[in-house]
Amino acid sequence: MKRLLVVVFSFITLIFCGCSVTQEMKENASFEGLFKVYVENPVGAEEIFSKTGNITDVNQTLRNAIIENLESKGFDSVENKADAQIIFRPLWNASYRQPEFAEIAPLQKTTQPLGIGSSTSSQLYLMLEIQAILPQSGDIWSWRGFSPELMSPMRATTASIVEQVRWCLEYFPPEKNPDRLSVIKKERKERKIQAEENPFKEVLIKDREKKQNL
Repeated sequence: MKRLLVVVFSFITLIFCGCSVTQEMKENASFEGLFKVYVENPVGAEEIFSKTGNITDVNQTLRNAIIENLESKGFDSVENKADAQIIFRPLWNASYRQPEFAEIAPLQKTTQPLGIGSSTSSQLYLMLEIQAILPQSGDIWSWRGFSPELMSPMRATTASIVEQVRWCLEYFPPEKNPDRLSVIKKERKERKIQAEENPFKEVLIKDREKKQNL
């Protein structure tokens, strides 16, 4: 089962990195006028970070980084989850490390930052996902952002975690930062509506283009 999950996470990672899609949003979802936020404890890589001995520090650093990022955008962090208008859930997606992603050994290793707490080598790398959940939607995400950067558990420095968070929340709130995927969906929806209103319009356009090319 664990091996299957690792393969799935690897597949997801390659898709997101290859397509450069860093956010996704459910249709009809809206965060307009919502400012009270609550950040849940991170999930998804407890077993991995428990082996490095720094799971508690990493989780706290990640949660603090998300809160600071959101507060810098004008959101208010609340202590009580029931008071929140938006609930954020950070998830670590894990996958086997691929040979093409292998790090090049630095010339001066002493200049490299040390991970938070003690750490050991790992065959896995991580990618962060942050989900935004609207309370009225139950436990299902309405928006989620991804980091295209891969991080080794032993490289879990404060700076690397902050960078992962920055990537994930770069286009949040989506109302102010519509991604290309949303624009494409909107264009397709408009074309579909136009085609339903006038099913012969597309035929006429193609016929006109054909005559112009003669």
